[in-house]
Amino acid sequence: MGEITANDEVKFAETNRCVAGGAHLALNVRVGKMRGSYLIYREGAQLEMSRKILAQQGDCENFLVHLVNGTTWWRNIQPSPSINLYHLHSQYLDTINDVRIAWVSEIMGFELARYDLPTRPIGGGNTA
Repeated sequence: MGEITANDEVKFAETNRCVAGGAHLALNVRVGKMRGSYLIYREGAQLEMSRKILAQQGDCENFLVHLVNGTTWWRNIQPSPSINLYHLHSQYLDTINDVRIAWVSEIMGFELARYDLPTRPIGGGNTA
């Protein structure tokens, strides 16, 4: 779990919320585009940045982008003229220029929370 902040930065957080389908995780979109929904992504699918990723995303923001400085963003990736550097673009926010990408993770989709997610003790204990 975690959340997307006002500037589209991803803030990961350990939580006691249970998420169905353990291979997928959710980020609460609190403000901005898609607010009120959960962004679903695949935790273990950390992909290397490539031309294929650039082509696959098109003009959309289909990937979470983790930088070598440890921050993670939900933005469109644009190539930079400099080798192995990229720009992170958002329609309504300032562009983040010349960043090094450690990995990207594909966004699987969005869901609206119909019910509060059940909770469990942090650390994975079984409450059944």
